[in-house]
Amino acid sequence: MNIIKDKVFVMSLMLLFYTTLQAQFIHPGISHKQSDLDRMHYLVSAKVEPYYISYLKLKSDGKASYDYTVKGDPSFTVITEKGENSSAFKSDVEAAYLNALMWAVTKDVRHADKCVEIFNAWSNLTCFTGGGTESLNTGRVIFCFLDAAEIIKSTYDGWAEEDLQRFKDMLVYPGYSNVAKPASVTNDNGTFYWRLYQGDSGRHGNQDLFGWRGVLSMGIFLDNEIMYDRALRYLKGLPHREDDIPYVSGPPITSVSPISSSEYADTYKRTGVENTIADYGYNGSIQNLIWENGQSQESSRDQAHTILGVGQLASVAEMAWNQGDDIYSYLDNRILLGYEFNLKYNVSFKYPFPDQLSPWEPTVESGEFIQRRDRSGRWFSKKMNPYTEGQFEEYTRGNFLSSARPVYEIAYAHYKVRQGVDPEDMLWLSRAREISIQECGQEQNGFGLDHLGYGGLTCYRPDGCAGDPVSGFDGGMPVFALNVLPGTVEAENFDHFNGGGESRVYHDMDDTNTGGVYRNDVGLDISECSEGGYALSDLHNGEWVTYSCFVPEPGTYKLDIRYAAAIEGGKISVAINEDIIESEIQLATTGSYTNWDTQTLTENLILSQGLHPIRFYITGADDAFNINSFSLSLLKPNTAPNVSISSPVDATGYVEGDTVDITAEASDVEGNVTKVEFYSGSIFLGEDTEAPYSFTWNYLPVGTHTLTAIATDNNNAISTSDEVSIRVIPNGNTQSIISLAPVADSYVHSSNPMTNYGSDVYMVTKATDEGSGRYFFLKFDLSEINGTISSVTLKVYKRSGSSGSRSAFQVNDDSWTEDGINFGNQPAIGVKISDSSIGTYGSWDVSDFVAAQKGIDEVVTLCVRDANFVGNGIDFHSKESDYVPELSMLVTESHVGIEDNTINDIQVFPNPVQNKVQVKFTQRGYDSIAVYNLLGSKFDEIPVNKFDDEAELDFTGYANGVYLLACKKDHNVRLIKVIKE
Repeated sequence: MNIIKDKVFVMSLMLLFYTTLQAQFIHPGISHKQSDLDRMHYLVSAKVEPYYISYLKLKSDGKASYDYTVKGDPSFTVITEKGENSSAFKSDVEAAYLNALMWAVTKDVRHADKCVEIFNAWSNLTCFTGGGTESLNTGRVIFCFLDAAEIIKSTYDGWAEEDLQRFKDMLVYPGYSNVAKPASVTNDNGTFYWRLYQGDSGRHGNQDLFGWRGVLSMGIFLDNEIMYDRALRYLKGLPHREDDIPYVSGPPITSVSPISSSEYADTYKRTGVENTIADYGYNGSIQNLIWENGQSQESSRDQAHTILGVGQLASVAEMAWNQGDDIYSYLDNRILLGYEFNLKYNVSFKYPFPDQLSPWEPTVESGEFIQRRDRSGRWFSKKMNPYTEGQFEEYTRGNFLSSARPVYEIAYAHYKVRQGVDPEDMLWLSRAREISIQECGQEQNGFGLDHLGYGGLTCYRPDGCAGDPVSGFDGGMPVFALNVLPGTVEAENFDHFNGGGESRVYHDMDDTNTGGVYRNDVGLDISECSEGGYALSDLHNGEWVTYSCFVPEPGTYKLDIRYAAAIEGGKISVAINEDIIESEIQLATTGSYTNWDTQTLTENLILSQGLHPIRFYITGADDAFNINSFSLSLLKPNTAPNVSISSPVDATGYVEGDTVDITAEASDVEGNVTKVEFYSGSIFLGEDTEAPYSFTWNYLPVGTHTLTAIATDNNNAISTSDEVSIRVIPNGNTQSIISLAPVADSYVHSSNPMTNYGSDVYMVTKATDEGSGRYFFLKFDLSEINGTISSVTLKVYKRSGSSGSRSAFQVNDDSWTEDGINFGNQPAIGVKISDSSIGTYGSWDVSDFVAAQKGIDEVVTLCVRDANFVGNGIDFHSKESDYVPELSMLVTESHVGIEDNTINDIQVFPNPVQNKVQVKFTQRGYDSIAVYNLLGSKFDEIPVNKFDDEAELDFTGYANGVYLLACKKDHNVRLIKVIKE
């Protein structure tokens, strides 16, 4: 009977809520708007970086697959943290979000269907128990789940309405109320909202904030204004809405003396709340988590939690921004101040800079550290804690890389690109981001479900794209959509920016929209257009406006503008990517503001593939013309650059161990050459990004080598030069067999992308598809090898597993370290070298690749993996075991070199020669003399008596050209160049 009354009570409260609902919400609009999803889709399809490399990392995660096996079941009603159904739920939440991203990027409906399957599997929950820290453990999973559901709900029509409603009801079970918590909500009954709605007033800031992030995202998903405002107002330190449940009051009551103490913080026991201050506000609000100097409430706890906290704040700020609320700038960019303080402390610990040569130590004495009791009353901060909370042995200071906390790209995109903050005010954020990219690549999903991750895909914004593109407005709300060219863009639909966007997406000479018929939140003047719709009007010299546009096909475009000019003297300039490409173009009068005409501004607009801000600057006479629209049409697709190898010339001969300087000439008609790569067959030798393009290859191995140069232009168009072949002949020197052990080895694991296995005694190989699985890398140092390398075999001993084959692959990047490599930051894998059937060991012929690497950087990396994706595991011994992998190679000692007439104890005359040539030895003991051409073909060989001091060779029948005399003495060969005339 009580349950029935409670349900009636809740239903009446829900009716009250819906009748008072006023706000409209952007959908999709939690962490990603439609224009954000468009950007991901189009830029990945164009393989634009860093979007594409981030997408490949996303795709390689097994939980991003539409073949993922759902762990949940509609029969599940309870989740208990670290207990019943907990691990299954966390796995499914991550899989739902990753598949939602994959759906947005690829448009493959199988990913969307997988999401729906996951949502439906958990839609009958009636209880979530967080194990005593409800805000933390509930909040850290639900926001990610809601992000996935928001994407699917807003972009896919395959989620049945009744299933969607059941999912919504599950989130607030046993029902939503803005008056009081339902009586039926107990420790054993009630789901997500009722575990989050008060945050956590008794714990650290991140634990409180997790709950409020969940409430904020839930309010957006449910179109619940009161719920959304509940979280937003708490974050800003405001009192609750009058039509909502009050926040926890205060202040807290604590013990007089600390119950524990360290040099970093004192801890007090909390015994109650005074209830004298309503809506007291605890550690999760912005001003209480990040103090006025940028210090975190958790700085005396440890550094992992400080970085977690600022990342969470950026996450909630992005959600609010997407709904038109700016808390990024709240309290004079307090969130950014938190990034700067805490990253300066952590980054400077390991990385010196000219302006900060030693680790920064904020202290009370310097005035840079605040000693203060936190809002929960439980902790008194005394000094920065570089260790892990409570143990004071393991450093968390300096562990800031985005491989664990992917929290930099989201803040950098806002403060750098959107807001244009002074670089000095975001110095340490920029440094942390740059170091993270260098050391571990683009962001991944990081630690657990604390952050969304994959920032290079989801958050990255090109310079100049401060605003978000819109296709129009509906009921005053922006309709976000990326402008895709060729096409026509309505002039009034310039990029949207919270607060109008003056000086960020447009500039107007006054702050009043004199037209007053469209977009009244901006200063640009917009009037009704006689051709229909709206037009930019009352344009004055010095004003400008920006449009973010995607170009799928690089090439030369024509840019037209649709305008009406009442007077002469109006001019317009065009900028792409903030660079003016057409200046002061005169727009002839059309006779009035209602007589429309089209004028071509340029037929030579060269655009690369990707996202470009197009900006129009108004110059010349004031109020001369109005703009209705602009259009771009493709005139000529981009042409690939020209490239050719200028040196060496085809058929040049060399001797084993020589050096060759490869030089290429490259040019591009529409743009510029960004790099030239040099190859020997399929082996990458190196690259050069500036003319003259060249590469030096040392220690040339024996054989015929086919050289090519590949040029790439700024539109990512590629051309390959004609082949140039060189022939390298043996130098005849002493050969020996040498074995090398690896200096580093480790396997990587796609299901544990941040885990390093470098110290393991075994290396796992197992794969079911190209993008995932387990495989290993080996690095060998060739610098101690004195000579050229040939006939190289890689041998790795089997430890356990099934029979089968494994393949060895080229790897060009040798920068990885054994204790740092993981699946997330692994080097790129190149072409396959060879296969091996695995018995007691695997044996791969890697001769050409290893021999080339000796002359490139004297380090070689190889990867061994299952290229057939059969799913059968084979484990191999690592260098940490008793069966060490090895490279077995044949090494030829370096030769002395080639001279024209003399070398050490040999003289040749005449040279050039017409008929016979005399060879004189100042030291006896030579065995033979052979004659080669530069292609390595032997023409003649004569024996020499060890006691003779001269010999004669007949060149009468030889064609004119250059020949080599190979004079052999014991195991050494002296080479002399002879010219036949």
